[in-house]
Amino acid sequence: MRESRLGNILHNVVSGAGGLVHAGWHGVQHAINANSGSDEEGFIRKAGPARLNLTPERPPPIEEAPETLANHGDAVSQDWRWLALRCEQRLNAVLQQRTTKSAKLTDTLGPSFDIRQFACFMPRTVLEAIADRRIRHSDDFDIQIEQFTAAVVFCDASGFTALTEALDTKPNGAERLGNIINQFFDKIIKIVHYWGGDVIKFSGDAMTIVWPVDDESPQPDADGSEKDGKAAREEETGDDFYRIDSQVACQLAVQCCLTLHQTLHGYVTGCDDKVLTLHIGVGFGQVHILQVGGIMDRWEYVVAGAPLEEISVAEPLAGSGETVVSPSVASALAGAADLEEVPNSPPGRIFYKVKGLHAAGPEKAKSIAVGISRSSTRALWGSEKPREQIEEVETLPVQPPPPLAPIDVESDDIDLLRRYIPPSVFRRLTTGCNVFLNELRVVSVVFICVRGLDVSTRTGSLIAHKLMKMTQKAAYTMEGSVNKFLVDDKGVLLLVMFGLPPVYHLDDPIRAIMAALRVIDGMKVFGLDAGIGITSGRVWCGTVGNEIRKEYTALGDYVNLAARLMAKAGPREIFVDVNTFQAARHALEFKQLPSMHVKGKEHPVQVFMPTGVMINQKKDAVEDVSRKWKLKSHGSVL
Repeated sequence: MRESRLGNILHNVVSGAGGLVHAGWHGVQHAINANSGSDEEGFIRKAGPARLNLTPERPPPIEEAPETLANHGDAVSQDWRWLALRCEQRLNAVLQQRTTKSAKLTDTLGPSFDIRQFACFMPRTVLEAIADRRIRHSDDFDIQIEQFTAAVVFCDASGFTALTEALDTKPNGAERLGNIINQFFDKIIKIVHYWGGDVIKFSGDAMTIVWPVDDESPQPDADGSEKDGKAAREEETGDDFYRIDSQVACQLAVQCCLTLHQTLHGYVTGCDDKVLTLHIGVGFGQVHILQVGGIMDRWEYVVAGAPLEEISVAEPLAGSGETVVSPSVASALAGAADLEEVPNSPPGRIFYKVKGLHAAGPEKAKSIAVGISRSSTRALWGSEKPREQIEEVETLPVQPPPPLAPIDVESDDIDLLRRYIPPSVFRRLTTGCNVFLNELRVVSVVFICVRGLDVSTRTGSLIAHKLMKMTQKAAYTMEGSVNKFLVDDKGVLLLVMFGLPPVYHLDDPIRAIMAALRVIDGMKVFGLDAGIGITSGRVWCGTVGNEIRKEYTALGDYVNLAARLMAKAGPREIFVDVNTFQAARHALEFKQLPSMHVKGKEHPVQVFMPTGVMINQKKDAVEDVSRKWKLKSHGSVL
């Protein structure tokens, strides 16, 4: 366990009577007067009259001045927002002390560092925006950095949870799991790259990929010259007629999916009898790329638009080894594919299972085949594969596009790349360490779903930006990190994690709940509601991918369970699992809910909901419960 530069924010928070005193975990315990009943009553809120009076009168909003809150005495000290306010003041003080870069990173790193090892953490779309100066160091920036039409693929792998559980207790389990994950993802990324796709986002054991359609009308550059926004292929091949239209984009995306299934279905992991499979959804339409956040100079790029909603519907309809496309993809393919209606499609919309692609017409085949070489074809399988396999690729209904020209990201752009890379990974990159750090570690996972927000509109994108900043402050106040900002058919999803390197706390479950309460409270400003799921346990954390594209992520049953609890939670509700409850029961009051059936679990899971009321127990009991939970989660190895 180590302290961050910001320090343990819950430590050394001192107030007067009825306020907070020393130490993170214990500071919560001493936050109120001893007012709980028996041990059991202190754990779960009961319906009896003795417990009803424990709920304090709602204090004024957290944004009010501390002196106003202080006048409310014990009623405030029982409310989570008093602690949140004091901790947030510490974060604000740090933010005010932060200055602009005192020295360029290029001066620190020296002239010999390779910018490519940083750039591969970004999708091509974001790198283009950096190279074109649409992303820059300035207070005057556009939240929307890119808008284009594209075929969008969501490729989800099945089998990683069972694999994680199988390797959890084995020697070198984290290392073995990391090797299997990266061998599998390496093949996926190479196939996607071969078919011209851009891996724009990783989501645990899944990835989102785009095939942009070239603009029909080239727009003038800043210097007045006309140049297509996706013209890199034309410059690379010297063929100014090569262009990806909507049909070709969808054909390339679908052919990539078919190749993935053909190559990787039933992928043998080498661990017992565990295999990996893929199920894939494809959508088509306008895609919006946003940049949101900025607290502590940490930013997230967000992919939004109708295709994101389509793939989130299509992917669950696909069985193992299947690809399902949306009605818009079927229309764009215009008869170029063999499709079969999915019987359980949503009302009023027909989704289709892909059976195969038809051969393109002569003119289409001519434009698609520009720039294809045997060397680039061999790159898919490796140079050792026989000639007949290469010829088999060249007889497919659609041929891969010419390779894209490299994006000219300058060394000085390292400061812009840094904002999107997790700090722990960035530090390893700058010190020359291996970024493929694999570990099984105990974390608390917070999944947030904000419903009813369309971030593809200008108003929605502004709200998304403010929402991200609010979530970042809630997470950073408790020394957590915002790992993902996603958009799907359920709404806006945010993934916040506590316990990722390099910051780890014994009371991370409490910190996760405190941050979640702050997010729920902050939603009132936007007129929105959120449902939140929180779990605590061992997950695999590490960097996935290869030299083309990589990203830091977390995989495991507790990540999936947090997402399931989030989906069950209603507006302004926080559902936590039994591990989180056991670790936080002495600090916060909970209401026990009926056990719930969730996807991926054979038996119902216990669910609890924090009320926001802090309670008091003896600190020795708190330490004992926390220590037992952590030892259990670690298998008696801290």
